[in-house]
Amino acid sequence: MKKFLVFLFVTIAVAASAQVVNLRTIKFYTSEKTSYGWTNWSNPEYSNMLVQIDFANDLVYIESPIRQLYKIVTITKQGYDNDCNYITEFRFYDQDGDMGTMRIVGRRDGRSQIYIIFGNVRWCYDVMKL
Repeated sequence: MKKFLVFLFVTIAVAASAQVVNLRTIKFYTSEKTSYGWTNWSNPEYSNMLVQIDFANDLVYIESPIRQLYKIVTITKQGYDNDCNYITEFRFYDQDGDMGTMRIVGRRDGRSQIYIIFGNVRWCYDVMKL
């Protein structure tokens, strides 16, 4: 699993060397923003959707019942956090023109997650490489 994480994030760091990375979602969580702050993450729900990261065109596509297409604008963070998780974070525009943040996290315990964050809602997908 660690080899997968190293591969995934080296691929992200060296985007020019890869065209498309295919992932599959395993679980899905949601959280909403209220006047008191963010709600706790929902209980995990089973998920089985294709995620494609297309470095050549700066696109992320999630094959869900509601179309999710994200155009990467700029990478805002890349590297390890204090817990030794590897994070790549970038700003994007979605198919409706709304701006948000996407965070791809390789956890030191071997799990990988993608967070999609807007001003009022955020989603988290547990993912694995195909």
